[in-house]
Amino acid sequence: MSSAIVGDKSHLPIHQRRTRDSKFDRIWKYYYLTDKQVQLTKKEEELRKRWELAWMMDCSLLSKQKIARRISKRFDISERQGFKDVQMARLLFSDPTQNNKDAQRAIMSNLIELLIKKAVANKDFKAAEKLILRYDKINGLSAERENPVAEFMQRQKPVAIVFNSDPETLKKQAEELMQDVQDVDHVEIDAPET
Repeated sequence: MSSAIVGDKSHLPIHQRRTRDSKFDRIWKYYYLTDKQVQLTKKEEELRKRWELAWMMDCSLLSKQKIARRISKRFDISERQGFKDVQMARLLFSDPTQNNKDAQRAIMSNLIELLIKKAVANKDFKAAEKLILRYDKINGLSAERENPVAEFMQRQKPVAIVFNSDPETLKKQAEELMQDVQDVDHVEIDAPET
């Protein structure tokens, strides 16, 4: 099997000069090695399409089992091979099922956008309005928040502080810290009315 890199390999790092690459290596180079052209064999191209489809289905919140079944039916392979394809797709592209809030938000936003289009096409404006509100909530698109500091404080978790010292030592340390604190004059002003 020849290397996935076409052309002169002498100037490349040693790991890219090797002449025997696994199918995964060659497909990885097809996607991520941008400075060289990668030519895949017919079998590798079929694998690439299967892995790409598996990853796209994985992004659409289907279970691993459903993805394996659909791939096995579509490409006439065993279900076990379908599971391997899902695993290889996650290695190649990433695992969209990990607890990644931004990825989950993007997936949910995409699904809600599709549902909004469908609701508008069916002239179901109540459903579209609810979906738009949900989309707004997921993406935080509301123009103004009433009190962002209060929202931030509500999300903070309390922290337990444990002191491993006797009360007299703690009192002395607190008095020392208070010596450095200066009281300053201040003026309270009201917030401007809008």
